[in-house]
Amino acid sequence: MLHGFGASAYSFKYVIDQIPNSFVVAYDRAAFGFTERQTEFDQNPYDLESQLEVIDGFIETYGENKDVYLLGHSAGGSMAMAYAESNQEKLTGLILEAPAVYVTGGAPGWLDWVFSIPQLDHLGPLLVSSIASSGLDLLYESYEDESLVTEETLEAYTKPLEVINWERAFWEFNKASRPENLEQAINDITIPVLVITGDNDTVVATEDSIRLSEELPNAELTIIDQTGHLPNEEKPDEFAEIVSGFLNR
Repeated sequence: MLHGFGASAYSFKYVIDQIPNSFVVAYDRAAFGFTERQTEFDQNPYDLESQLEVIDGFIETYGENKDVYLLGHSAGGSMAMAYAESNQEKLTGLILEAPAVYVTGGAPGWLDWVFSIPQLDHLGPLLVSSIASSGLDLLYESYEDESLVTEETLEAYTKPLEVINWERAFWEFNKASRPENLEQAINDITIPVLVITGDNDTVVATEDSIRLSEELPNAELTIIDQTGHLPNEEKPDEFAEIVSGFLNR
């Protein structure tokens, strides 16, 4: 289970744990959630290769003799597709919620040019610390009904910013390689895929999810009404019912 930001992995786990006979593994990938922020390493834990190795490790450890479905949300959706591109034989299917396949996400656009300037590397963590405030703007935009963003929600999504070295890790993550040219792999992913989106997603446009479902060879689409980028949080019961139906089929 892969997520785009914040505490969403745990909301997914709570929702899907309600599905009978399911076994859910939710984890915080490098630079997100409460995972330790490494600042010294031989192999970059934040780049694409390392993150795909982590997915493979979880599947090898927990997936033996099980049907394995990889669920990815937002930027996690593009990571799930990148894994499926080379490892379809290890998966039963994919569940992609508002997947950022046609858009890359990541740091604010004004930071792009900074990543290529070695002399500014030591200033990087200070620059990306702006996510502490701009990230809340993204959180509110992710909800159709902003009244659902409670104090408890805000605390859950900002708590990871207290992890030591989160700024350095986020800087390294945005410098590192991430999935690219996924459009070229779409026709090669033939396992069953469920694409879920909200009808008013402005973070990863609803139209992008519709397009992806039409271009994947073996995909079905569900649009959840009156939700934005996080239908699993705005309509958890409906989300669980949709996922359960897909798994049962």
